[in-house]
Amino acid sequence: HEEWARSDDRKTRRRIAEMGVWIIGGFCVGLRGEEMLLIEFAGTSKSVKHMGDPLPHFVFIILGRTKGNQLSGSKFGLPCVGTTEGTHLRPGIWFERLILLMKADGVTGGRLFQRQLVPSKLFEFEHDFFTLIERVQSSTNFIDKEMDVRDAFGTFRSLRRGFTSHAKNMELPEEWIN
Repeated sequence: HEEWARSDDRKTRRRIAEMGVWIIGGFCVGLRGEEMLLIEFAGTSKSVKHMGDPLPHFVFIILGRTKGNQLSGSKFGLPCVGTTEGTHLRPGIWFERLILLMKADGVTGGRLFQRQLVPSKLFEFEHDFFTLIERVQSSTNFIDKEMDVRDAFGTFRSLRRGFTSHAKNMELPEEWIN
């Protein structure tokens, strides 16, 4: 939130919002890095209307096969709450910010996470991902200061591992986690 408040540059804000959605939204729904790149913009952005519902949420519309959905290549939705109960994570704020910025930039279709390549590749997001993790490491006690975060974390699996660990700690049934 601090970086967002300090910046008035739309491109910088879009990258900040993008990482907010990537890390918090991806963690909340348990997507792997390559699965985050399957989220489509048009259908997902339409779900912003549900942020005003009595139970605020949005829906990641996934286009393609994921490890958890091998049955078809058709679209399916993964709902994500606007704010989590126990941890008070707020993926909805970052989602709304990203959607508004993308629409202001004239985006109407394609994937939610867009960079130079079409479709985008994971390596295009690594710098922003690691920069954010390193800021958390330097400003909090959540990550050991001696740890090399570029060796320990990555865009490919870190969110899914965190989701799985948290779900197990919450004693959720294994079939829900899978």
